[in-house]
Amino acid sequence: MRRYEGAWHTEKRLLFPSYVFVESENRTLLLEELRERGMEAFFLNELGERRRNSFPAKKPVKSEAAKKGIPLLCIKQAEERFLKDLYGDSRNLKMSRGIVKNGVTQVTAGPLKGLEKRICRIERHKRLVKLKMSTEQSIGYITAGLEITEKI
Repeated sequence: MRRYEGAWHTEKRLLFPSYVFVESENRTLLLEELRERGMEAFFLNELGERRRNSFPAKKPVKSEAAKKGIPLLCIKQAEERFLKDLYGDSRNLKMSRGIVKNGVTQVTAGPLKGLEKRICRIERHKRLVKLKMSTEQSIGYITAGLEITEKI
């Protein structure tokens, strides 16, 4: 939600503007497709280290991400479940509503209900909150909409 021209307007923005998510039911096929496009040098292993010998290189590196050295990350299953629960089938994160009671935020409606422990920062005037993705932050934080309707 953004306020301009004297009224609140609903806007759509990218949740992760600097990330590209690739979803596949067949991990092996996905890795093979990425390898064919010269991306294998930038796969990360579970420790976050680059895997340089995972595939024999068939083609020279062509992609812009690979040329710039941007690593490919695999999000963990817990993070994937969290994101899917958050935005649901619509792939759009809806606005939530809540109250502040004795200095504690309680979300009363919307996708943020039950996620109060993950809230790091609240910007009441902009109607935004900053959520922690997980303890092992590969992506970091999410900005979501939260309208505080009353303060008790």
